[in-house]
Order: sequence, then C-alpha cells, then structure tokens
Amino acid sequence: MKSFSTSDIIQELCKAHKKWGMYISISSKEKDSSIEFPELKRALPFFGDYLCTQILIDEQGWFLFDSQEECEDTFWQCVGDDGPTKTNPYKGPIITYAVTCSPEGNYSNENT
Repeated sequence: MKSFSTSDIIQELCKAHKKWGMYISISSKEKDSSIEFPELKRALPFFGDYLCTQILIDEQGWFLFDSQEECEDTFWQCVGDDGPTKTNPYKGPIITYAVTCSPEGNYSNENT
C-alpha cells in the first residue's frame, strides 16, 4: 500500500505525465458561505476555460499544463491570503491556495 497526501498527488501527476502542474484549494473568508460560480470566476478568471464543476463542488483540484509559462500565467491569476496579484485585482471573499510543480515533481511557486 502507498498513501498520498493532497500535496503528493500533484507531484505524482506531474512526474507521471511529464507536465507542469498546479494544485488549488478554494475557500471563502465568509464563515458558512457557499462558493458560487460567478464569484469564483472573478477570483479565478481561468476557471471558466475548463470544465471544472467538480472542482467547484470539491473546493480543490489539480491542473496539468503543456508549458511552464502557461502554468505560471495561470498561477498568478490565483488570489490567495496575500490579496490581489499582479494579474488579478480581485478583493472578494474567495481565497485560493495554489502551488505549482515541475515535470520532475519539484514545487515551484506557492501562494499563501
């Protein structure tokens, strides 16, 4: 048997597929508040480009990319606890934790 933590999964996916990857976890600053898709689109503009209904329901997901540039461009759209990023001015209730990973399984960027 082999166990995997949530963060182990992105490393294993990236190594297995030899692709850049990103893990996201979505939460709200507002207690007992559900995350609605229109608000999520403002917090994560790239989200609507993918079929991610289950990620919205699960409030977490994994993405694989063909290039480091595409991965990093998407990462910088994720607004975390630190607030707006250089490419996303969003200041609403949604918080996204994001971490990127290289094709070798090494972490690259992390927002907190």
